[in-house]
Amino acid sequence: MVLFAVFLVVIPLVAAAGHDNDMMMQQQMMMNMMNMMAQNKGWGGNNGGGNNGGGMEQNQGQWWNAQNSEDYEAYMKWCEERKMAMQEQKQQQEMLMEFQKAEEKRQMDMEKARVHKEIEERRESMMAQWKMWQMRLSQQHEFDNLMDKFAEMKHHYMFAVTMEFLKFCKCSDFTEELHRYFMHGDMKYEGGDDWDLDDLDGIDTNNAVAVAQALANRPQAEQVKAFFGGLANSMCLAGRAYVEQVKVWEQDYKFLDRLM
Repeated sequence: MVLFAVFLVVIPLVAAAGHDNDMMMQQQMMMNMMNMMAQNKGWGGNNGGGNNGGGMEQNQGQWWNAQNSEDYEAYMKWCEERKMAMQEQKQQQEMLMEFQKAEEKRQMDMEKARVHKEIEERRESMMAQWKMWQMRLSQQHEFDNLMDKFAEMKHHYMFAVTMEFLKFCKCSDFTEELHRYFMHGDMKYEGGDDWDLDDLDGIDTNNAVAVAQALANRPQAEQVKAFFGGLANSMCLAGRAYVEQVKVWEQDYKFLDRLM
C-alpha cells in the first residue's frame, strides 16, 4: 500500500511540475514499458474491451491500479514464477543443446569406431590372405626345389645305368661319339671295361636251332649267361642305332656346338 501511495503521489506531482520535463518523460517511458510487460504477461489492461467495461474493468490487471496489497503480491508472485519458468526453460534449452551435442559426438565417435573397425578387419583379412599366399609360394618353391632334385637324381641314375649297360656292348668303333654324347655333370662315358656275356662265338645267334643245340649240353650257369648275353646284344644293337641317329642329327643341326 505504501508503494502504491508513493506512485499515486509522485505521478501527479511529476505531471504538475512543468519545469522538470526530463523527469516526466522518464516516468512516462517507465510506465509505458511496465504496461507493455504487463499486457504481454497476461496482466494487460483493456484486452479488446473498449470503454464498455467501465473504470475498474477497463484497468483490470494493471499493477499500478491495484486496489489492495493482495493484487500486488499476486502480481509479484506471478512475476517471480514467470522469471523462474523462463530460467527453467532456458536451463532446459541449454540441457537440450548439451544433449544434442553429446549425441552428435556419440554418433561421430560410433562412426569413427565403425570405420576404424572396418579398416582393421580389411587389414587383418589382407594380412591373412598375404600370409596364405606367402605360405603357398614357399610351399611351391619347396616343391619346385624337390622336383628339381628328383629330376636331377633321375637323370643321374639313368645315366649311371646307361653307363653300366654300355659295358656289355662292343662300342670300340664309335667310342668317340659316346664320349661326346654321354655326359652328365662330372660323369661321362669311360669305356674300355667291357663285359662279354655271349659265349656263343661261331654260332649264328639268329638261328634258333643252332643256339639251342649249342646250349643244350652246357651247364645251367653258362645257359643263363648266354641268355643274358643275347638280351644284351639286342639292346646294344638298339643303342647303336640310337647313337647313329643322334650322330646324323648333330651333323644336320649342330646342337652340340650350340650347347657348348
